[in-house]
Amino acid sequence: MLADLTRTDRHNHRPVAGDSELAEAVKTLARAHQGLVWTRQRQTNQLRSALREFSPGALEAFPDLSSSDVPC
Repeated sequence: MLADLTRTDRHNHRPVAGDSELAEAVKTLARAHQGLVWTRQRQTNQLRSALREFSPGALEAFPDLSSSDVPC
């Protein structure tokens, strides 16, 4: 129905405005942030897996590896 409206009544509708530069920048930053969050979680999961295999005591000492209390 929408396709038919735009084909037959295009002159009655205004064009859709594109995103501003600021909106594009926010989208880019949001995507980058989400990618970093996913990377951090993936690395935390890999660390947890390695510790479980090689040093289970470390997991008992630091059960929440994503916490800021974990020493680097």
